[in-house]
Amino acid sequence: MRTSRLAAYGVLVLLLARAAPAPAEDAETRHADAWRQAQTAVAEFAVAQLQHPRGAQRSAALKQARDRYETVLSEMKASPPPQSLILLHWELVLLSDELLAGMSTVVDGETSGDTNTIELGWAWIEQVRSMMRTTLREARPPAL
Repeated sequence: MRTSRLAAYGVLVLLLARAAPAPAEDAETRHADAWRQAQTAVAEFAVAQLQHPRGAQRSAALKQARDRYETVLSEMKASPPPQSLILLHWELVLLSDELLAGMSTVVDGETSGDTNTIELGWAWIEQVRSMMRTTLREARPPAL
């Protein structure tokens, strides 16, 4: 199932985020930390579906993780990225908005008990994450 891959990724991100040392504060570090927080919220969203049985508790956990992601995304939009990352930042922000829409679709489906909407939301999330991976891969400078 698609969601199990996303959940496995989520567990890995949560473990890495908790193990990372607190770096010095500069613009690039703050920017990277904000993206880490966003990815942690995505991971929490994926893990919430495994931690809770379908119903009100799962809906609430998914909504809480989605809201956390939305808050972090709003903060990133409000603060300018470092000059070296400006183009990549805005490409990823646009994709992040799509990811948020997929998360909202899952939450709506869980709230209404509509399994088709839930599956649509997870497929949407997986597609956007694939697009993010491609964007990040293309942004890397070629190896010498």
